[in-house]
Amino acid sequence: VALVLYSDKPRLEFSLDTFEKKPEVLNYLTKLPYRGGQTYTGAAIDFVRKKVFSKKMGSRKDQGVQQLAVVITDGESLDNFTGPASKLRRKGVTVYAVGIQNVSMTNFSLLASPFLGCEETEEADIYFLIDGSGSIYPDDFHDMKVFMNELISMFQVGTDRVRFGVVQYGSTPQTEFEIHQYNTVAQLKDAIKGIQQLGGGTRTGDALTYMQRLFNSSVRAQVPQFLIIITDGQSQDHGIVIYAIGVKSAVQSELEDIAGTKDRMFFVNDFDSLDLIKHDVVRDICSPEGKFNIILTAGA
Repeated sequence: VALVLYSDKPRLEFSLDTFEKKPEVLNYLTKLPYRGGQTYTGAAIDFVRKKVFSKKMGSRKDQGVQQLAVVITDGESLDNFTGPASKLRRKGVTVYAVGIQNVSMTNFSLLASPFLGCEETEEADIYFLIDGSGSIYPDDFHDMKVFMNELISMFQVGTDRVRFGVVQYGSTPQTEFEIHQYNTVAQLKDAIKGIQQLGGGTRTGDALTYMQRLFNSSVRAQVPQFLIIITDGQSQDHGIVIYAIGVKSAVQSELEDIAGTKDRMFFVNDFDSLDLIKHDVVRDICSPEGKFNIILTAGA
């Protein structure tokens, strides 16, 4: 357990490896003084991401230990906290929000509550590139299909709106359905339900080259293009520098290489937890910064 006390500035009271016994923590808390000041929740969350959830400060993330953050406040933040909270979740930290007394629930709920959908992105072409190699367990492959279905449901699907396609890859890529084939959420979900796992190795680079050709053959002028890659394996080829979501046993250094920066990297502890970051993926696609010809990938 670690504790950060914040007002105008965040202050680390103790880190994850400071105390080994519960009575030591409780004893410290009884002596914790009230500090006063104003409420800057965004700065505090950024501080926690950078200074608390790190191996140097006692984090056991690399050992598979779940990472949790509980934010407790009674005041409306004077700075933006939705961006910092999103970055913290991308790092694999589950964020809980506890409001006390006169907290603004409308704004405060954005800390941990789901993002309901995307109305602003009128047109987009989005392909899923899913890892169906032998390193993926059948239950995890099922979780990827659930993730795709839930993400699709958050968009306005249609011929002149948002279109989706799916390619599966292992040793070689295979088109499950192209981006122009289905025009309703129901049709897409039915097609995804029928996808069978391929098996084989993990050739992410070859699959990306394949996707580039696929996008070029179905491009709509001035329409943003997105590629969401879901994989748990270390790529057996090279040349990947994109936006990454790490799942399960992903190598963090490789994820950073894929993303090019920690700010464009997601991480979840298991495939079940894909649900926790789907809202952040949609936020990126829906954001003004996302409305360009960029590639968004989720790879581990």
